[in-house]
Amino acid sequence: MAIRIPRAVAKSIGLEDGSPVEIAVDEETMVVRRVPSHELRDLIARITPENVHEEVFSHLTERERW
Repeated sequence: MAIRIPRAVAKSIGLEDGSPVEIAVDEETMVVRRVPSHELRDLIARITPENVHEEVFSHLTERERW
């Protein structure tokens, strides 16, 4: 079986030929979703000031020393 995705839809979500996708089923609904890249350059590109956590040095574990 195969699913044909219109070019405009694929372009709007950044999907290209051969891109990995995941398929989820909920009752009678099927959702096809682009799998985010796990390449280091792509992960770094998604870092923003809003999603960076503060450094925490108050909880040392085992042999950690700062």
